[in-house]
Amino acid sequence: MLVQSGSSTYDLSNDYIQEMSQWGSCVLAFSLEEFCYKINKKCKSIGITPYIDRIQYNQDEIKFSIREFDNMMMLNKYKPFFHKSKRYINQNEFRVVLDLNEQTSDSDYFILEIGKLETAQIFELSSLNDLGFEAIKIPK
Repeated sequence: MLVQSGSSTYDLSNDYIQEMSQWGSCVLAFSLEEFCYKINKKCKSIGITPYIDRIQYNQDEIKFSIREFDNMMMLNKYKPFFHKSKRYINQNEFRVVLDLNEQTSDSDYFILEIGKLETAQIFELSSLNDLGFEAIKIPK
């Protein structure tokens, strides 16, 4: 997704911009740390468990037998949701799966209200060629 353009600067790759243009004309960028924190906080307050992770683009390489798949599902029934084909690798996707219980799921959909993402910004895809990022060290 990012390609280095200087010693501490990065640009979005052309492959990423091209891939995203298939899905719309804008992209939403926000802090992953803020997003995960708000999801975890809200889920904890209503008694549900979130499974949050990056997608692994290895589905084409990993071929499971029915037995292996059944064993994987017994150990972690959400693991298949975090694997995709390599042809989607430019999406650099991050996924959230919610383990809903009977109290939170009485319909075929669920909206998790996490509040405003303070770091969120919307960018037009056409302007992303001019967008750059600078790596900075955040004091702890």
